[in-house]
Amino acid sequence: MMLAADYRLTQPELFRQDVLAGLSMPRKTLPCRWLYDERGSELFEQITHLTEYYPTRVETGILRSNANDIAGFIGKGASLIEYGAGAGIKTEILIAALEAPRLYVPVDISGDFLDQAVISLRHRFPTLRIWPIVADFTEDFEIPAGIPMRARSAFFPGSTVGNLDHAETTSFLRRLHRHVGARGTAVIGADLTRDRRILLAA
Repeated sequence: MMLAADYRLTQPELFRQDVLAGLSMPRKTLPCRWLYDERGSELFEQITHLTEYYPTRVETGILRSNANDIAGFIGKGASLIEYGAGAGIKTEILIAALEAPRLYVPVDISGDFLDQAVISLRHRFPTLRIWPIVADFTEDFEIPAGIPMRARSAFFPGSTVGNLDHAETTSFLRRLHRHVGARGTAVIGADLTRDRRILLAA
């Protein structure tokens, strides 16, 4: 006999559940996590290099110009937790500016893509400990107990927070606060209100 607490939905069952729930709503929606398998993650990285897709280019410039100030805000010996880490291009800018970072914890839904990003970052920062976590950051998950609680900092670049509705944003920020603790810090990227034509082109 299988107890309810032991039951886990398979990926196709989860997808079916999300499709039925999302398309049954007055405003149709599907969770973006289904876009980010290995191939989806690769395609998104290609999209970020298009002229029309301004967020990555603009935010990278902001990070480069303000890396030292951001690093000062985060503090020395940080354990940096990044949600939706992707290829970690912007992360390299921040890690390079940090003073004696203790640990980097990339969180991403695509395990294969995350593995590739970790290999690249280990070449770039050979002395930095990296502890990858395969998880959907829009759902509840725990940070492993082995990751020190002291000096945790959350990094959530990009404008992804703008893709979440109010309830999802609230849940995510509460989860982030739990992960970093009352004395932790967070650096969150958010886009400004844009002209519809710019958004459609992007």
